[in-house]
Amino acid sequence: SIETRGRENVFRYIAPLITEQSCLRCHARQGYKPGDIRGAIGVSIPATFILEKMHRNSIFLIIATIGIIVLTILIILSVAAFFIPKLKAVQARLFEMATTDHLTGFLNRRELFNRLEGEFARCDRHKNIKALSIIMIDIDHFKQVNDTYGHSAGDLVLKFLATILRSCLRDYDMPCRYGGEEFFIISPETDANQAMKLAERLRCKVEAAEI
Repeated sequence: SIETRGRENVFRYIAPLITEQSCLRCHARQGYKPGDIRGAIGVSIPATFILEKMHRNSIFLIIATIGIIVLTILIILSVAAFFIPKLKAVQARLFEMATTDHLTGFLNRRELFNRLEGEFARCDRHKNIKALSIIMIDIDHFKQVNDTYGHSAGDLVLKFLATILRSCLRDYDMPCRYGGEEFFIISPETDANQAMKLAERLRCKVEAAEI
């Protein structure tokens, strides 16, 4: 135990004196029996210095633990700051690859149906939306282009057409490549007359272009 004597702290250790068989040689006449407790031995050790050192060590241990925790947090934050932008860029790239036609940059067929589903749901929720129009575009004699000049030339035609269409569309129009030489234009809040005018404008622009 720890005791205080004035201003001094001491460790006090007390151990019992237990009678052993060897003790009976001298104390058998006194009635000693093996296992009897016949006294105790006490030892006192100055403890102030030891306690102060333990206290300093405890403070150092606490500070070191806090430092390790702070350092670990900083390392985690640094790693996160380095990898999160890269992870977001990879996610954005994967999303683009999953939703975009690589040749034209338009939405692909799968994303076409996702956007249509979303637009239909939006029309159902908001009764004030005037209309939703879909324009379908098909390139005449495209197979002849592929058969005559090869598929590389056909790819150039598709890219060229995509550039022309994109230049004529509004910001909220959604061009999609349905497959092959077929395209769709999703035009939110566009009635039939407006869609006809847009389709004719696209047709005239393509007709006047030279490849």
